[in-house]
Amino acid sequence: MKEAKKIEEASATRANAIRRAWLDRNRVCSEARQILSQLELWLLEHSKGLDQQFLRCSRFKGGVAQIVKNGTVACMEDDPAGLARQLLAGKSLEDILLGQQEGPRMKAFYASVRFNEYANPDVVSSKDDDLPFLKRWNSERAAVVILKAAIAIQKQAVLAKTTTSMAQFSGAVAEIRSVTARDVLAALSELAAAAEPDQRLVEGLEPDEIACLVPRPFPLQILSSEAISWMLDAVAQKMIEPAELAGLQLETVHSAVPAPAPAPEEREPFLQCQI
Repeated sequence: MKEAKKIEEASATRANAIRRAWLDRNRVCSEARQILSQLELWLLEHSKGLDQQFLRCSRFKGGVAQIVKNGTVACMEDDPAGLARQLLAGKSLEDILLGQQEGPRMKAFYASVRFNEYANPDVVSSKDDDLPFLKRWNSERAAVVILKAAIAIQKQAVLAKTTTSMAQFSGAVAEIRSVTARDVLAALSELAAAAEPDQRLVEGLEPDEIACLVPRPFPLQILSSEAISWMLDAVAQKMIEPAELAGLQLETVHSAVPAPAPAPEEREPFLQCQI
């Protein structure tokens, strides 16, 4: 009874320690991941907005229509990566876009566009009517480019925070995991001792006799390859000592059943005829 209570208390202590480490890890990563999720949501919204503005500009004719169709003209004054960093630092996307569309280069571009080029005589078209549509289309293009740059930067930030937080998490739970590793090793030792009589059944038997044994002898390698890798990693991280693995067969263990004798080498037909 006391032993069961002791095991239960130890299990609860481990669970609480792991929970605290998990919460610490979550605090480090959650904000960075939330920012990334928000950026991806904004990108989706502005991508849809760009498609809508493209359709609204479909009535343009001549050179303006070609500008929209090609989608290669400048849509901002500054480098997208620098603008993305401003966005991540807290500046609103609307303010960034407004500043870019009102810059000297963009103003010069908009002033050079001829909206009535090749227009039908019956169609009333003027710069005052059409320029706002072109600006909104170009602004959405800029938003998409800036957001893609911001997402790329934020993904790197998330990766860096994840690496740091998981290193801290691994250190926080190392002692607990070492106890788990030793518990597993103790259980494996008992299991190996229990399986040994069945494994020794093959001693003195011929291969054809072993082949008829059902079920076959209990396997020598009890651990899976993944479990073996886990144990070796635990040693590498100094959670357990190499000597603690001495009783286990962690290398690839040969089957207790002897391998069948190789088939006699086949002779070439002309050699067989000479026998």
